[in-house]
Amino acid sequence: MKRILTIVGLMLLLTGCSSPGVLIASQDKGAVPKVGTAPVDGDYGLFIAGQSQDLLDFQLKAGDPLGFDRGNDGIVQWLYAVAGNSRNRLDITQNYEWRRLP
Repeated sequence: MKRILTIVGLMLLLTGCSSPGVLIASQDKGAVPKVGTAPVDGDYGLFIAGQSQDLLDFQLKAGDPLGFDRGNDGIVQWLYAVAGNSRNRLDITQNYEWRRLP
């Protein structure tokens, strides 16, 4: 019985907090951003990697732009979350994920 409790405890520790849904695109801090497309119609959420609460939520159609992009104001370079026609500026010190929500 003690061994079963130890295994269950380790499984809970290793799984920790995770984002729901299916991973579609990820952006690690410092990596070159890419904009792809939504694979299917549905609800997509932007998450800080490993978090369970989304920052943004969009209904997209298959083929709509989805991912991450760079931009600048002539002085400072920014990271943006891209979903359809929307561009939202992000904190460059975080890792992010776009996920198709259940």
